Amino acid sequence: MIYIDFFGGTHGHFLEYSINALDDTVKNIDPFTKFGTSHAYYKKILAKCNHFSFYNTSIDYKNNHVISITATPEDCLLVNLLSFTRAGDYGFDLYNLEKELLAKVKDTPFFSGLRESLLHYGIDILKNQPVSRGILRESLKYNFADSNNNSLMQMIQNQHYTAVSKNVWLRDFYNVDHYIAMIESIVKDFELLYNVDRTWYANLWQRFIDKNSTIGDEQNVINILHSVIDKVDCVVHLNLIQEAWLNAMLEKEYGKEMPFHQEEYFTSTAEINQYLGRT
Repeated sequence: MIYIDFFGGTHGHFLEYSINALDDTVKNIDPFTKFGTSHAYYKKILAKCNHFSFYNTSIDYKNNHVISITATPEDCLLVNLLSFTRAGDYGFDLYNLEKELLAKVKDTPFFSGLRESLLHYGIDILKNQPVSRGILRESLKYNFADSNNNSLMQMIQNQHYTAVSKNVWLRDFYNVDHYIAMIESIVKDFELLYNVDRTWYANLWQRFIDKNSTIGDEQNVINILHSVIDKVDCVVHLNLIQEAWLNAMLEKEYGKEMPFHQEEYFTSTAEINQYLGRT
C-alpha cells in the first residue's frame, strides 16, 4: 500500500485516485464532487491518503511506501486559497466569509485558528460576536506577513516520517506533463506492475483543472499586485483571502499600513495607488 500524507486542500485525494486508477476497475469511477474535490467513495487498491502528520497518525512502514505532498514558501497564497476553498468540502464563500462566521467554521479545523486570531481584536466568535470584514481581513493579513511563519505552511513543513518518503510538489499538479511524469515516477520508484495510459491521464488532468479555479484566483491577485506596482489601472474584485494577501504584499512593498476598518475594499488599482500616495 502507498500512504499519501498531505495538508488539507493540496490534492491528496486526487493523487490517491490517480494512483488507484492505474487499475482498470477504478478508472470507470468518477472521483469528483460538486466542489471539484476527489472525495467520492471507492475501494482503495493501491493508495490511501490521510493527514497523517497533522493528526499525528502512525504509519505502518513495513512493506508500504509513503508519499508526501510538499510546498515551498512561494506557494503560500495558493495553499491558503486551496485550504479554504477545497479542504473538507465545506464550501466556504470567501467573498462573504465574515457573514455568520461562527456557523460556517465552528465544526471545522479552521475554528480554533480563526478564534485565536480574532481574540487579539477583542472578538470571541465562540460567543457569536459579529466580525467585520475589515477586522477579519486584518487578522488574515498577518498570516501572510512571512510565508515561512504562515500557520498553514508550517503544518506542511512539519510533515515528518521515520522512513524514507517520496516527495511530490504541489505545483506539479497544475502542469499536465509534470502530473503524468509524477504518476510515471511513482510507478517506477515503487515498482508497480501497471502501465500509465498517458491519454487517459491527460483527460483526467483536464477534468481536474476544469474543476479547480483556485490557480486562477492566485494568478488574478498576483496580476493585480503587479498592476499596482506598474501603475496600470484595472478593476479589483477579490475574496477575503486575496484581499488579505494583497494588503500584506503592499505593506511589505511600500511600508504603509493598509486600511484597518475598510469594509468595502478598493475597486480599482488606481484607488489603491491613490491611498498609497502614488498618483
